[in-house]
Amino acid sequence: MMASISAQFVAAKNEHIDAAINNALTQIGEFFNADRSYVFSFSENHHVADNTHEWCAAKVTPQLNELKNIPLDAYGGWYTSWQAGEITCISDIAVLPSESLERKLLEPQGIKSVIMIPLRTEDKLLGMFGLDIVKSYAEWTEEHISLLSIIAETIANSLLRKRSTLSIHLQQTVGQITVRFINLPVALIDNTINNALTQLREFFDFSHALLLEAESVPANYGEPNSRKPNSKKTIYGFANDFLPNLKPEYYYHTCVLFPIVHGKKHYGYLTMVHENKLIFDNDQHIESLSLIAEVIAGTYARRDTEKQNEYLAFYHPVSGLPNRRFLDKQIEQVVAGCDREQTCCAIVFIDIDHFKHTNDTLGRELSDKLLQHIGQRVQQFIEAGDTAAHLGADQFVLIIEQLGTDIDSALRKLQRASVEFKNNLEQPFQLENKSITVSACIGVSFYCGADPHELDILNQAELAMFKAKSFGRGSLRYFDPQMQESASKRALLYDDLKVAITENQFEMYYQLQVNRKGKAIAAEALVRWHHPERGMVSPNEFIDFAEETNLIEDISEQVIALSCKQLADWGGHPVMNDLELSINISAQHMLKSDFMDTLQAILQMTKAPTEKLKFEITESALIADTTAIVKLMKELNQLGIRFSLDDFGTGYSSLSYLKAFPITELKLDLRFVHDMVTNNRDYAIAAAVIILAKELDLIVVAEGVETNEQRDLLLELGCDSLQGYLYSRPLPAEQVVALTEEINAKF
Repeated sequence: MMASISAQFVAAKNEHIDAAINNALTQIGEFFNADRSYVFSFSENHHVADNTHEWCAAKVTPQLNELKNIPLDAYGGWYTSWQAGEITCISDIAVLPSESLERKLLEPQGIKSVIMIPLRTEDKLLGMFGLDIVKSYAEWTEEHISLLSIIAETIANSLLRKRSTLSIHLQQTVGQITVRFINLPVALIDNTINNALTQLREFFDFSHALLLEAESVPANYGEPNSRKPNSKKTIYGFANDFLPNLKPEYYYHTCVLFPIVHGKKHYGYLTMVHENKLIFDNDQHIESLSLIAEVIAGTYARRDTEKQNEYLAFYHPVSGLPNRRFLDKQIEQVVAGCDREQTCCAIVFIDIDHFKHTNDTLGRELSDKLLQHIGQRVQQFIEAGDTAAHLGADQFVLIIEQLGTDIDSALRKLQRASVEFKNNLEQPFQLENKSITVSACIGVSFYCGADPHELDILNQAELAMFKAKSFGRGSLRYFDPQMQESASKRALLYDDLKVAITENQFEMYYQLQVNRKGKAIAAEALVRWHHPERGMVSPNEFIDFAEETNLIEDISEQVIALSCKQLADWGGHPVMNDLELSINISAQHMLKSDFMDTLQAILQMTKAPTEKLKFEITESALIADTTAIVKLMKELNQLGIRFSLDDFGTGYSSLSYLKAFPITELKLDLRFVHDMVTNNRDYAIAAAVIILAKELDLIVVAEGVETNEQRDLLLELGCDSLQGYLYSRPLPAEQVVALTEEINAKF
């Protein structure tokens, strides 16, 4: 018998070891005339034992499916003796104390005699091999014990080989599963997870292997340990508490939940269910399943990131409306549909008026809420099939489809809708107990299928919007072909300005300012563009455009450098050395992060006297960023540079500017000077500005003085300085020197 059993185990492959053990148990049981022979496997951490192999004589009730998940503590002192390598031999269980754990374990099975041999390999206790006698009593001799010990050693070695092989296979299986998740396309995630669950279920012989949402598991489920949100603690319990449709004969299904957690996001649980605890009382098994749960969590997190990136690629993060990228694709489809069906559509381009000022006033958080409300109102206005999009911070676009095939009817419908939308948008918004009203400049372009002259309707709507802005806030304009021509000119102007900046095509002209006696005391630096083909270009043609396109910063930097160099050169001239010089500067340039560093570098390089330098800023500059502008002006004051408020009375004309900003001079705009002799209203405005300036101890410079009558009225009102063609046109540096010498020769 021993030779036969040994030969079976030597020849058995790993997958046949269980069969070899069952054959051995049959031969041993019959040889010893036993009623049962069996093997109990202990869990790796020795918490539970399972009856994994069994042979039963005829008419003896099998216990294989009953003796599962037995706590090793139930074996009492036997477990301690097995750890020491001792064999348990009992010829009559009646000799055991009636209340002992050992007797309580054996009596329900009808056992009269029993022998149990520990399955040990080196220092590891793998389980127990035993024989039961139910129908009679047995005397266990030394020969019996010796024979059974040899068989136990053979079984133990086979079990160890099986466990080692399974451990290697588990490593390979986990490796195969985890590799599949590397750079896995999002579309394949669910299918790959399902395949992994199937593979794990087959490997471990799980009754269930599934993913559960966090909400489907009761908060108090599992061990009595506290469960915290997003905890990575593995949870043990019974699946019957929350999984339906389990076989009733295996009611107490052991369940382990591996949290699928990444960062603060709890996706759910990798849930494994088995009839026995044995499979889970194994560190390698738990670590392997935990690793797979982490891999799944990381994959879910990557999917979330990709979805978020995809969302941000096509939707505005504040309003949630489609963005420019989405809009471009949608317009392509709409235009193609119009071409195919010969129908009409329209683009409505909306630019919220002075939103930067609104943003500065409300703050970022409330401004974002306002944009969200605007987006909601825009979306509520459109009909099914139309599209609302959110471009920059303050720009929205509507695609109006299904305007029909009749052009005249479509235009009338579009005009009604545009006006209705504009009126709807201007209704107050209620935000945190504040009533906020906005207006917008709106440009509209119109497209009817297969029109080769109207290929970029979004650009056309934007051009119409810019045209509306030129008419003031709350304006609405429709695209016409002249706008396209204007846009082409703007594009050419932009390219030419870029070249002009690179090639230093700008020159400085200077216009004198005289005091009340007519003496030249200052000059204003005025930039001129000497175009290589067009000749001298008026600043009226490019300054505003440069501000719109953010080229003004580079131009302004060159203007400051040229003007400061000229001021320094005049320092050595007997007539010019007392003149002050005013330089126009934009808010955009002042708010540039490196403005102060650049200015100080220019001053150091040119040695220009800062006490003779004035910066002229407009009222619009003062509202750009009040806090930053005031801080910067005070820093420039410390360098000796003073400020003049240009074009006073033409902008918002808030008296708070005169109080809050360190201004020493007001410039009365030429529009009031021009008609003050014949227009009582202009005269009254000029008088009011001068009186106000005197009360605030500010110097007043009148621009655009062209006649003696204008001069006389301004002097009568108390104006301090005069500037205009009556005294001087803008001139190159050498000519302004000659004119100054001529004017001041009489003083």
